[in-house]
Amino acid sequence: MEIVTQTRTFFSKAPVFVLDASFNPPHRAHYALARLAALHYAQLGPTQLGPVQVNVVLSYAALNADKGTASITDQRRREAMIKNFSTWFFGDQRVHSATTRTKVEWAVAIVRAASPKFVDKCRDLSTLLGKCDGFTQENEEIKDSSDRIVFLMGFDTLVRLLDPKYYPGENGKGTSIVPQLNGFFKMAQVWALPRGETEPLATKARWLTAVADGSVAFPEWWAQRVDILDPAAVGDDEDGSYKVRLSDVSSTRVRAAAHDGDWDTVLDIVDSPEVCQYIQENHLYAN
Repeated sequence: MEIVTQTRTFFSKAPVFVLDASFNPPHRAHYALARLAALHYAQLGPTQLGPVQVNVVLSYAALNADKGTASITDQRRREAMIKNFSTWFFGDQRVHSATTRTKVEWAVAIVRAASPKFVDKCRDLSTLLGKCDGFTQENEEIKDSSDRIVFLMGFDTLVRLLDPKYYPGENGKGTSIVPQLNGFFKMAQVWALPRGETEPLATKARWLTAVADGSVAFPEWWAQRVDILDPAAVGDDEDGSYKVRLSDVSSTRVRAAAHDGDWDTVLDIVDSPEVCQYIQENHLYAN
């Protein structure tokens, strides 16, 4: 894992929200997830007189566990789009909920991950934080990172995180998901955002067990490391300028619209003129 760019010095006492995705291309649902995490964090913590400070790591891996390795050209294009995305969204330090107005200061780093697996990314990120401006290994504040690193993901990604097929056991037999994710959840938390309404669940522990169809008995303490966020809490800007509609947002729809030359739809989903312009000028997704 290596740092591609960092917008400003990281806040040494703030949480580190890790938004890991293919960003092919980045779009407004990615920002909505970071936006909601900032608001959720502000609600969880004590009342602050000043702005809420959060660190965001935009992470992508050239190697996808299901789709293989992206070409060098494709990697450079992704990084260019992520930079445009970061400038457009995180340059605006005000976020809103439906009921309250919260000012957020963002410190953003874009990183390239070597491994597609979250377990590896979490371990590598813990090491990388010592290289980010604002963090040092000697900093007493970050010796225990278990409540500092929060992976933000869509609900479908959380399901994949808990899929035993990604954790083959020794000699390909059985699964090693429990020991591997034990290490992951000791280092980090997960905040997941569903696209729409989710079924009511008696307990998160019961849900965690059910995800694997009962094939693996997950430790109940994992449930304490997972939060399912409420999409409605993202809210709209008071002037109506920012609308959050997650159910119809996906990179697949952007690529299809770009292929068809439907630039109004591309702009509506990516919600960033710079990203839309980059896609159009470089003829991305045309074939």
